Amino acid sequence: MKNYLNAFFVGILLVTTFSNCSKSNIDPTVDGDNDSTITTPYTPEFLFAGLQYTGKYNNNHWRAVAVIKDSIIQLSPNMTSDAIGIVRVQNDVYVAGKQKNAANETFVSYWKNGKLNRLSEGKPGNLATAIHTDGKNVYIAGKVRDVQVEPTTYMWTNGKRERKACCLAMTGIYAIDTYDGKVVAAGKFANLATMWKDGSAIALAPQGSGAEYIKVVNKEAYVLGRENSSQSTNAVSVWKDDVEVFKNQIGFNIINVKGFMEGKDYYYAVNYNDDNYKKRTAIYKNKQLLYKLGGNNEATITGIKFHKGKVYTVGNLFLSNGGVQAMFWEDGKAKTDFLKGKPIFINDFFLST
Repeated sequence: MKNYLNAFFVGILLVTTFSNCSKSNIDPTVDGDNDSTITTPYTPEFLFAGLQYTGKYNNNHWRAVAVIKDSIIQLSPNMTSDAIGIVRVQNDVYVAGKQKNAANETFVSYWKNGKLNRLSEGKPGNLATAIHTDGKNVYIAGKVRDVQVEPTTYMWTNGKRERKACCLAMTGIYAIDTYDGKVVAAGKFANLATMWKDGSAIALAPQGSGAEYIKVVNKEAYVLGRENSSQSTNAVSVWKDDVEVFKNQIGFNIINVKGFMEGKDYYYAVNYNDDNYKKRTAIYKNKQLLYKLGGNNEATITGIKFHKGKVYTVGNLFLSNGGVQAMFWEDGKAKTDFLKGKPIFINDFFLST
């Protein structure tokens, strides 16, 4: 009965949340004999996905959560789980992740308005790696350990599964986009930055590379990623289809790169290790360093977006007591009331316009 009540209240919260979202930003007023309108400043809405932990972050006692309108929604309160991505399709919220049962079997999973749906059988190491919507369909990528030692990479379109790669280490899809009813994706195949387009997996760079962002413009796919080879040491690169069109030789020991493309500009967060092997992060626009985030704390950025002249980033500070502090920055300035003191690690966010 408790689980049914939890699902009921989650559903009520989501319906209420998105019913409120549909209200107009224009408030009609009367000024003397003249009708006029006052337009309130536009405020984008943000949805977040991550995990809540108990004790220290690295003890793996994790529970998947979504954060909507300052409300923390427990997606799997009684089972080990994680939420890696979140999207909204009209009034429905989809969260992708994984859930582990008592037998240590892990399922590629998603939650629609708080209701759990499993996409795979339970095997150790299964997980979702990306989620995307075109406003109508929902696409989820993930890894499933079928019978092979290394997992198989799949993509699900509205729950229908398609195999994308098998069965090599350092392989996975981490970004998805669509155009004209076609799906493109970016990630790694055998530790090579790779794009999936028109039914083919296309290697973009040598060993030691990867990609976590893709966007289609005029039917051409732009992929943002990193290289760390003898030819390009610790570089951020952009490929248009399979041709490199941008490179910034960072000089840091890059861990990964989170990116976003707006017009002809590239915004990206570089997560890297400093000379003392501390986790640091820096935000760039094209080849210009905008700022570093985290201060004296170790930090990692898990998402970045640009909207109406502002750069939004989410991530986490690693605290000396073994905990983390989830963070949300606007143009490099932290929103001080964001999940303050909450034991939550943020993996992704969705900007609703």
